[in-house]
Amino acid sequence: LPFYPNIKIKYKDSLLGGGMPRQLFMVWTNPIFRDFVHLLLDHPEIEWLGTTSNYASAQETIHMLHPDTIIVEEVEGGLPAKLIELLETESAPVRLICVSLDDNRLQIYSRENWIVGEAGDLLRLIL
Repeated sequence: LPFYPNIKIKYKDSLLGGGMPRQLFMVWTNPIFRDFVHLLLDHPEIEWLGTTSNYASAQETIHMLHPDTIIVEEVEGGLPAKLIELLETESAPVRLICVSLDDNRLQIYSRENWIVGEAGDLLRLIL
């Protein structure tokens, strides 16, 4: 990937506490978006599993790779429904981060599975 050598980002401390790296996959339409996100997230606690500009094949590739975070460049009309379906079909928790180049808006979708055994469990999940 082409990067911009004059831009350097320094991170002071570990962002994730030294645990396992976040495994990312990116779906993009604009190569500048792809390059810039790669540049911003060039960090030892980030492991890139792949990127694609093909929204149609993204779902299959993501199912195969099992990233814990998916970054999506928002297309006109919002986030493609097939990518939102990933939240329902993935067996492990996954975060879907949708970024808009038009207005720098960021939307985060996530899915987690919890077993609620008591009323207090539900309350703890909400609070």
